[in-house]
Amino acid sequence: MSSRVYVRELAEKNGIEPVGPIVEDPDTKNGFLIFVKVSQDKNGESKPSSLQISRTLKAAKKNGSQIKLAFLNERETLLNTTVNLMLSQKFSEQFENAVVSVTDSISSVFVETKDDTTDDDQEAMQSSISELLGYMGVDNSQVVFSRSLRLPTATTILAAVRRYSPIGRDTLVELLQKRGFDRPADSWTDNTLDSLRKKRFVFRRSDKKFIMTFQGLSATGTLRNRYSPDVSRALALSRVRQ
Repeated sequence: MSSRVYVRELAEKNGIEPVGPIVEDPDTKNGFLIFVKVSQDKNGESKPSSLQISRTLKAAKKNGSQIKLAFLNERETLLNTTVNLMLSQKFSEQFENAVVSVTDSISSVFVETKDDTTDDDQEAMQSSISELLGYMGVDNSQVVFSRSLRLPTATTILAAVRRYSPIGRDTLVELLQKRGFDRPADSWTDNTLDSLRKKRFVFRRSDKKFIMTFQGLSATGTLRNRYSPDVSRALALSRVRQ
């Protein structure tokens, strides 16, 4: 598991929902920057609370990591929503998520892309981001790209569904993490599963668990060797029953 994945999971475990990717802090050893939207619950209490923040920072320090939290204001929240919407529409095959942070002198946009994103893709993204921010009154911007996450392919996800179905999204993500993949944004997993559903490779049950369809079974093949999905599934079920 990569350090950025650990930091995200630690934050979420303590009730802090990061906005966009976790950013490595180049000025601090094992340092990370988490962007957070401040809100209030129904009782008027701030979210995240001081206790949630304190627990997160202490747990990270105990693990040898240094975490800084950057709180987004209303303007930055609007910019984040707009930039993410534009990138997801224009670059759906390359884009994961992004976060925008604005100071008095410059805006920084941290963009997380898929591993197969090319330099030309990044150049096109940067141009689109700068143009959009310019329309919104943000002229001086820098774009930082990150594509270090190791994410599963749709074929890998389909094979996992075949082996462990019925399976929910969160359980699927946990299984893939155990196989060495990084934890993607929930929206990325949802979009991938939805794409497989639209292709009729998987079916989403009323309990939100996914199962294979006949078309999905055909797509993953029926070769009966020790690595085939059917054999893997039989072995997995056998271990569960022991």
